[in-house]
Amino acid sequence: MWLEVKNISKQYKTKQALKDVSFRLENGVYGLVGPNGAGKTTLINILVDILTPTVGTVFFEGKDIKKDLNAYLNVVGYLPQYPKFYKDFKCLEFLKYMCELKGIPKKRREKIITQVLKLCNLWQDRNRKIKEFSGGMRQRLGIAQAIINNPKILILDEPTAGLDPQERIRFRQIIANLSTKRIVILATHIMEDVESIANQVLLLKDGELLGIKTTRELLGEIQGKVGQKVIPPDKLPLYKKKYRVSNVLHEDGLCKIRYISKHVKEEEQVTPKLEEVYLYWFT
Repeated sequence: MWLEVKNISKQYKTKQALKDVSFRLENGVYGLVGPNGAGKTTLINILVDILTPTVGTVFFEGKDIKKDLNAYLNVVGYLPQYPKFYKDFKCLEFLKYMCELKGIPKKRREKIITQVLKLCNLWQDRNRKIKEFSGGMRQRLGIAQAIINNPKILILDEPTAGLDPQERIRFRQIIANLSTKRIVILATHIMEDVESIANQVLLLKDGELLGIKTTRELLGEIQGKVGQKVIPPDKLPLYKKKYRVSNVLHEDGLCKIRYISKHVKEEEQVTPKLEEVYLYWFT
């Protein structure tokens, strides 16, 4: 099973949001990473047919998705960045409604709804109204509706934005359970999520795809380019101006900093973190 994006460009009136983007994805979890305005949401909207590209084609298993759009959308699950719900619906009612919209046969609905509620840790809350849910619970409900048709392609746009650490860990566990035998695309700024669950990372900047790499490859590329040293506090502005400073720890009247540079003294070099990969590529 594979999803292929071929020579996709998207032109708005005054901005080109995507520029000749091409890639091919197979089963696994892919982090879609880039700063605000990079084109992540535009690309996602093209993949779920909310937008039509100015140029280019999306293929699923070798077939142009536009040739049989309904068949393609039947195998896609989607969680937008800001999901909207009918707040007076109970959780169970909402999922029954989504089953109706997605054409899931009535005889299968009870079993499927039970499975997704348990997977997303919402079984105990199935009879509560959505307006009573916390932000994390709503995100889990969003995942539940996205997977209720057992999609072959699962697309999640900033799914952990605003979640506390415990909810983010719970989310990552859910995605790990879903990642076999399907393509999962996770658009996010949170590199910890990418590092925890993504097989590969798509780097998108100013509408261009910089590459698709494993987290190990990305970390390897900045090996030797991350340093750590202790400096007086009055030197901190100078270092922030000269380097990309990724962390500052104030301790005993001094500053312990981590910084990114093409030239780091060997005695100052430290093992890079994935968030420093982000700073290296996008700042």
